[in-house]
Amino acid sequence: MAQSPATSSSRRRPAPSRSLWSSLWAVLFRPGQFFSGFPRSPRSAQQTTILALALLALSVWVALNPPGGSPSGVITSETETTTAPTDGSLINPSADGMIGQDVLPPVEDGFDPSIGPLGGEQLSPGMSSDEVTANWLKGLRAAFGVVLTWFLQALFLCEVPLLRGKRPDLSLNMRLAVWASLPSALLVGLQTLFVASGGRLGAPGLSGLVPDLSNYLDWPLLAREMLLALAAQFTIFWLWSMALLYHGARRSLEGTRWMALLVVALWIISSTLLPVSLRLLGVTL
Repeated sequence: MAQSPATSSSRRRPAPSRSLWSSLWAVLFRPGQFFSGFPRSPRSAQQTTILALALLALSVWVALNPPGGSPSGVITSETETTTAPTDGSLINPSADGMIGQDVLPPVEDGFDPSIGPLGGEQLSPGMSSDEVTANWLKGLRAAFGVVLTWFLQALFLCEVPLLRGKRPDLSLNMRLAVWASLPSALLVGLQTLFVASGGRLGAPGLSGLVPDLSNYLDWPLLAREMLLALAAQFTIFWLWSMALLYHGARRSLEGTRWMALLVVALWIISSTLLPVSLRLLGVTL
């Protein structure tokens, strides 16, 4: 009887050792092959640590270098202002997410540091101690949002081995979540180049189209907030990140298609509903 790729992957020969650059290329453009050999890769733990530190550093740098002009994460209509990150994270600052891949607590100081570096003033020796402390808190909050996103995705990935009657490996799941957030970092890099060349960011994702929907302002508040949050995340890079999360569950954890889709669905629902609910309740993470 023929075996599925996910079932037979554990019987394959050990995955070849890749350099970090080869792994980055593989996860972005050959995710099925990358995640199939990921659990057996001899350098996966080392490379994941390097990538995680780089993504955390990027998120802190983005938080300390906010976009110039009006914040890209703020959608304003005649009656309301709603902030929504573009990466699906649970904290703003956190896609494809900064990250991976992060939603709706109030934005501090009038900008959304999860969107991208893109302007803003650098730290200067003349800053007061309060300003320095505030900047440190922004950076720590951004890094905490990224780690929280990885941790929650790792928890959702636990359902795959549990449904297969096996013991979850939270360490492996965390590594999968780190790699799945890579498209969000790529989005930040492209945003940086775009603004550096004179461009100006608009509303994130499809959120700019939401207020134009028929009778939008007559919808219940929760429905409006949830739609804005989901639309703000909806970018090519967010879909890319969700595809990597799917491949991680399907290939590395040897789950079935519906198990992998369940992980993605749970993450999309939680990363939209939970932050919106906390915001409406006045809870700031």
